Amino acid sequence: MKLPVSFRFMWLGQATFTLGDGFYIMASITWLYRETHSATFAAMVPFIRVGARMLSGLFAPLLMERIPLIRLLQFSHWAQAIWLAILTAVLLWAPTGMVFYPLLVILLFTSMVDGWMIPSRNAMVPRLVSDEELIRANGWLAATDQVVLLASWSLGGLIVAFGGIPCSLALTSLLYIAAALALSFVSSSVSFPTEEETKQPPRTQTTLGAGWILLWQDPRLRTITLMDIIEYLAGTVWIGAIILVFVKEILHQSEAWWGYLNASYYLGTILGGALVLFFSRVLEKRLYAAMACGSITTSLLTLVFASVPVPWLSLLLAVLMGPAYEIRDVSQRTLFQRMISKRNLPQVMAAHSTLLNATFGLSVFLIGATADAWGIRAVYFLAAGLLAISAGMGLTLIRQKNGSVQSMVGQDR
Repeated sequence: MKLPVSFRFMWLGQATFTLGDGFYIMASITWLYRETHSATFAAMVPFIRVGARMLSGLFAPLLMERIPLIRLLQFSHWAQAIWLAILTAVLLWAPTGMVFYPLLVILLFTSMVDGWMIPSRNAMVPRLVSDEELIRANGWLAATDQVVLLASWSLGGLIVAFGGIPCSLALTSLLYIAAALALSFVSSSVSFPTEEETKQPPRTQTTLGAGWILLWQDPRLRTITLMDIIEYLAGTVWIGAIILVFVKEILHQSEAWWGYLNASYYLGTILGGALVLFFSRVLEKRLYAAMACGSITTSLLTLVFASVPVPWLSLLLAVLMGPAYEIRDVSQRTLFQRMISKRNLPQVMAAHSTLLNATFGLSVFLIGATADAWGIRAVYFLAAGLLAISAGMGLTLIRQKNGSVQSMVGQDR
């Protein structure tokens, strides 16, 4: 079963953009560290990005209500391409001392525009594919994201080392332009609101708080969102700084093993994306079970990872976590998209994305404080416990679903 042409062009555009984004972040972090010799300034890049995305997510519903999603994505890509072209010129011709603030300002602007991209993409997918193709489409996006991220971080370092930072930024700008051009081939008839929708009078859903209200009012959406929050908190243990400390203090290995663990996890997520595609028809009928099983499996693997600090076993566990994470994530995203009407999905996705960005920013500090207070192994035990709670919430959803089905059967009788 082939996915629609419009989806394939959207997929191509997003893959191209993600590749360029990896180059951009690598170049920004490298420049800041080279010029300031400060890890704190280098760490500003992810914090500025998360904060700006959270801020832009607050008013994204207004834009999504008034601007077609495909146009919003195209504007995001073109705007970032132009700003990076300006930054490249600044790096080439301005004195080094005059680059610092323009880099941070452009990073802030590009991150704010980027904050519209993921909720717009996730809200647009159900408009591009049929309900039967939804999990397969999400699987394609998830697998591609992981492959491209791995490639961007691997190639990004080489480009910065041999071509220089301006070369990396110029290439990123070109990739953003290519992504915008790919989106121009997405059919407007499937990605835009229908004429019937556009003729409807203004609704409560057009307000900034509409997405948040819908997230809270629906018990299933509320539960899945809480699961996402818990899983984001737990997922912070896999950021680079935390893994590095675990490698040094628990595994007693060199920094090379930091790279091995990262590569193993990415390999596992790529494998997980492939499994989602291969077993999409099976998962289609068992989305709730797949979501809960993914959380349970990830919890158990994280517990073993922290309890048995054997280097080769840690690599194997990192690979195995990838499929469990991807199956859980794709299942949750698919359920989320199906529970909300296409009309309301952009507002809800924007609220959901803003909430997760805020959670990630907060969790970095919480996990760091936990590691300082009780040791690095404690954060992995904490993550395993959080994932177990998420799994329990998934099992609750399954019981509620089965209970509603039995109630309907009883009424038919």
